[in-house]
Amino acid sequence: MTDHGELFARAESLLSRLDDVDPRLLSTHARLRAAYAAYRSEPRTSRLRQELVDALREALDEDEALRDALAAPAASDERANAAIPAASQETPSAVEMADVDTTGFVSDALGDSALTSYAMQPPLAEQASMIPAAARGADEAPPHEPTPTTGADTAAPDPSAEIVVASELEATVKGTPVVGAAVDVVIDFRRPPSGDAAEDGAFSVTFPRGKTRLPMTVQLTSTGIDIDADGGQRPLVMKRDGTSERPAVFTVTPRTAGPAHLTATLLSQGSIVAQVSFAVDVAAATADGSPDEVALIPGSSIGRALDALQIDSSRFLAVSFLGSGDHFRCIVVGDTPLEAELDVTREELEAAVLQVRDVLLQLSHDAEYQGSIRIGEDGSRRALKDLAEAGALLFRKLFYLRKDNERAAAIGDLLIAQLGADGSSRRIQFVVDGYGVPWHALYLARELKGEPQWDRFLGLRHVIEELVINVPRLPAPIPVEKGLSVALHFDPRIDAEQKIPAVQNQRGFWEAAQARSASITVKDRVTNAALMTSLGPRSRYQVIYFLCHAGAGKSSGGDPLPDASWLRLTEDPVTVGELTVNADTNSPLKQGPLVFVNACRSAELSPQYTVNFPNYFLDRGARTVIGTECEIATFFADEFARRFFAAVLSGVPVGVALLDLRRGMIEQGNPLGLAYGLHGASDTHLAPALLTA
Repeated sequence: MTDHGELFARAESLLSRLDDVDPRLLSTHARLRAAYAAYRSEPRTSRLRQELVDALREALDEDEALRDALAAPAASDERANAAIPAASQETPSAVEMADVDTTGFVSDALGDSALTSYAMQPPLAEQASMIPAAARGADEAPPHEPTPTTGADTAAPDPSAEIVVASELEATVKGTPVVGAAVDVVIDFRRPPSGDAAEDGAFSVTFPRGKTRLPMTVQLTSTGIDIDADGGQRPLVMKRDGTSERPAVFTVTPRTAGPAHLTATLLSQGSIVAQVSFAVDVAAATADGSPDEVALIPGSSIGRALDALQIDSSRFLAVSFLGSGDHFRCIVVGDTPLEAELDVTREELEAAVLQVRDVLLQLSHDAEYQGSIRIGEDGSRRALKDLAEAGALLFRKLFYLRKDNERAAAIGDLLIAQLGADGSSRRIQFVVDGYGVPWHALYLARELKGEPQWDRFLGLRHVIEELVINVPRLPAPIPVEKGLSVALHFDPRIDAEQKIPAVQNQRGFWEAAQARSASITVKDRVTNAALMTSLGPRSRYQVIYFLCHAGAGKSSGGDPLPDASWLRLTEDPVTVGELTVNADTNSPLKQGPLVFVNACRSAELSPQYTVNFPNYFLDRGARTVIGTECEIATFFADEFARRFFAAVLSGVPVGVALLDLRRGMIEQGNPLGLAYGLHGASDTHLAPALLTA
């Protein structure tokens, strides 16, 4: 295979021309500009090199004019080619190449399929520059409805139209899996028999007009089968008909006889698109008449509604956390793929989660938090000690519960090494099947030694997003060129009850925002009927906000009843069940709103139940839901929401706004920002921004 560095040199010779290209050709390629700048600052960083080549591949794949400009003959080409050894100038073989629809030097420069692994998220300070120009208000093509593909006999899709393609992953073993014998596993795309992405393990991909291919990456992991030692990742390019240009091939070696599994994870920009666990029957020895090829049976899977092209920025690390019987399976996606069956039971994990929430709840009830954001040094030190103990216990139960589980410990060690080390903040994705772990409150340490530190909490170092499987994804930008419509839902009695003008302050904030921007319209709603209108099939709201009381529904025996969880405005409480009946999940919120539920226990999840307010809104099509882990002091809830929306209205992505708020309040000794969790996409933002910061 051609040397990676030599192939990068070919791509770099293209990048060296960017300064000479018409600036208008680069106006919508913010990722490429940011990646080039980051690489130039640290040119020996392999991950930044990978991001740079991926960004160039993406830009060339999407922009014919840019391809033509960079592929045009230039005097610098001869110098660049002369600097590359003759052997490296040979075109890679078909197996090595992930073709780009260009010719000549451009194709050769992008021939190294090993450089297509997921990309690193740049520092948060650079994220504003990474929002595409079109999302910030530049001219863009008029929207139109996508045309879904149909069955296998459908004619070749028209590349001039936008289409939605249904696909799924399939796996085949070349030969019979035998203990100690290496065999090839082939991963490929196929369209579901019905052509419908609602099938288990299937997913949908939107191809915009003019786009004919979608480069992605597939990663293979297992707990009982060794994967070839080159990172376990391969490129897998989807064509416009839902099939692949060529399959991804892995060499694997089973360790023990009997039932085993292989997990294939499909990635786009480091974000999980789909994940399928295939059952493998490993033989003790080769038998006569063994088949030449064995199709693996798909088992548990995720990804039904995730759309690869609706992932607008890269993730540094992605983790799936899925129920497996009474325990959990955890898979880490990245340069060091890891998979482990965790030892913690649902009951043990629930106890650790409740302890974190209880510490936050006790802080919220403390008198010192009732009237000020700034907390004294003694109170802040006590809060740090209690939260660190609870967060470290949760982290230890997840990954270090049993000494002999080396795979689980390896995941914990990896998270500490990659996420706890000094460096820029990154975007971290957790994909779950409903269990509500407050990932942002994890304290990254095997054990507590010495004085705890605030920067060991995951949610005070990085942007954390939690995606629930099988829920829709929408593009990150909320388009507001024609205005922003906001629905506010209050229980005005809170002001009198708490003797704090929280609702009054919230109304004043939005009145001031309207005064600064005529594009903002606000509806103030306090009745159940008005709430149903906000969530009805004709809802036009891009922001839906609640400041009210809420509670987790329970049976007479004290067991959680998720459909009985409720919100209360000025009338009787409204339950999730009532919303499901009267504003059901089959009628999507077409604007894909940002939803903020600023209420008591609004994000509480039980391990046995996955239906709650965040899931309800995500099922309805919300891009992002901000919810609380416990009851929040009213003074803090009011202040936090106003600061949050001030940032969002100025164009800051919601995940960055949440992280910045947590950090800013920690500087004042107040950790209650850790009581807010982010569900859905963390890069949701208004495009264009409506207010200046």
